[in-house]
Amino acid sequence: TLFPYTTLFRSADPGPVPLDDAAAALVFRAVRELLMNVFKHARSRAASVTLLRRDEHVEIEVQDHGVGFDVEGTTARRSARGFGLFSVREQIGRLGGDVELRSVPGRGTRVVLRVPLIPSGAQPRHSNDGGLS
Repeated sequence: TLFPYTTLFRSADPGPVPLDDAAAALVFRAVRELLMNVFKHARSRAASVTLLRRDEHVEIEVQDHGVGFDVEGTTARRSARGFGLFSVREQIGRLGGDVELRSVPGRGTRVVLRVPLIPSGAQPRHSNDGGLS
């Protein structure tokens, strides 16, 4: 096969996820970066992505059962290249969200992005910049 990796996507809530355009673009880019990290570094042939609505936020979990890594050592080094883990955390934080990162060498990695939803009745903002600065 051209791409010998499997990504399993699950959604526990099939309803709409109210995010404005900028937040949706940023979350998409963050999940793409996390999946690219699995492809480049995890040495795992599969990853799962799970989308859940919880109260007033959405949770997106990306998990693999690859080689894992030392979280402290990796997050302490800020990469000047790309949209790495540090940038994912920073950009999700700008949306009022947070990132939970757990990895165990030899057992895999789990990253959970939590992003606030648009409050009921609020109008979504539309943006062409993808919410990135």
